[in-house]
Amino acid sequence: MKMTPAILIVGGLLVFWCSVYVAVVLPAYQYKDAKESQIWRKWTPAEADGHQLYNDNGCSYCHSQFVRKTDWDLGAERYAQSGDYYQMQPAILGTERTGPDL
Repeated sequence: MKMTPAILIVGGLLVFWCSVYVAVVLPAYQYKDAKESQIWRKWTPAEADGHQLYNDNGCSYCHSQFVRKTDWDLGAERYAQSGDYYQMQPAILGTERTGPDL
């Protein structure tokens, strides 16, 4: 088969739309909005101010806010669940562990 401009354009468009489907459409279709967990509650004004301060100072670069399996023996009551951070805006959990978890 000879490579013609029409085949090149159709092939390029096919690859583009397949990529869009895999990267955009499938994740949007499978997305499930988190529900609040059993321990979730609305923040007090002081907690909201603390979260804003945490966000403004970039604390998530060194600290995280979730309980991991490795923390279980350090006094944690349970592992963190997605519903624990329900409606947290912005949701900044952090992944770095330079400093202690907050």
